[in-house]
Amino acid sequence: MKIKKITKLKKILRKIFVPFKNSYNFAFISTGTNKRKTLVLSAVWLNVLFYTTIIFVVGVGLRTVFWGKELFFLRRVAGPILEENDILKKENNRLILEKEEVVKKMDSLQKFVAKERERLFNKLNIATSELEGLKHFINELKILANMKVPETQAKRLNGPVGIGGVDMDTSVYRKMFEKRIITDYSTEGIVQRARKLANEIKGFRHGLKPLREKFERKLSIIEGRPYGWPCIGPITSPFGPRKGHFHTGIDIGAPLGTPVFSTGDGVVVFKGYAGGYGNVIKIDHGKGFATLYAHLLKYHVSIGDRISKGDVIGYVGSTGNTTGPHLHYEVQINGVPVNPEPYLEIKNQ
Repeated sequence: MKIKKITKLKKILRKIFVPFKNSYNFAFISTGTNKRKTLVLSAVWLNVLFYTTIIFVVGVGLRTVFWGKELFFLRRVAGPILEENDILKKENNRLILEKEEVVKKMDSLQKFVAKERERLFNKLNIATSELEGLKHFINELKILANMKVPETQAKRLNGPVGIGGVDMDTSVYRKMFEKRIITDYSTEGIVQRARKLANEIKGFRHGLKPLREKFERKLSIIEGRPYGWPCIGPITSPFGPRKGHFHTGIDIGAPLGTPVFSTGDGVVVFKGYAGGYGNVIKIDHGKGFATLYAHLLKYHVSIGDRISKGDVIGYVGSTGNTTGPHLHYEVQINGVPVNPEPYLEIKNQ
């Protein structure tokens, strides 16, 4: 019974899994020769070919399904990455454009800075040349004023000279100072030169004070104005209010008998005793200027004498209302006393 069942099962399985039970002959006839060729495919080979085809088709199908699944997965995962990549590409392109724009602006700024630096450089050179020419001109004025000129500056005077009044053309001096023109285009070099030039101008301005005083004194002589100290000593009482009244001059402390000098050319218009002023001498210098010397010990001039600047006119005393020997000195303009200090020299000589 079991054998029959097994045999029956075999037949069923054979029908299912063995589709080809018979062999097949394939005949091939040549057109030209009419020869016949036969190809015999046994059932075994047909079944092998059949299952091989089935396995291949199934394998290809499974592989296709697997690849499709992987492709779907990759698309789902790679989609946001691709989008982000596109965004990054756009951002990168934008940054590249911005960088190019910044580079252009930097190039433009560098050109502007270089141009400005060159402009400042040229201005500093011009200022340096003009300052050197002005120094040369001032040194010539010092020579005219009989003032001492430093040795280094005096050597530079060994060149073209020319004084033409108030308006000065310094172009004739520029060739003398070409070696001093700066050639450092760097920002640091320009800044250092500018500072040095500023210091030179500052020192130069201070150095002009003695020259100005010298010419003012010479101008005073020309104009007839008094200038200088009438005697040697300190100012013990200045011009202005003093103890309830107005002091019309300055008091210069000096030992009894110290010589008193005229501070300008003029004529003696008064000599005598004047109450609290004691012994007084007054000199008219012309053009409204006059000087008064009080508390003298004795006189050395007479009324009508023509006096030159520096002449001894008397001696320090203590006549009149005084607390001790000193000289009361006044400067008057059109009969009105003014502060004598601006008419004194800087140094008490």
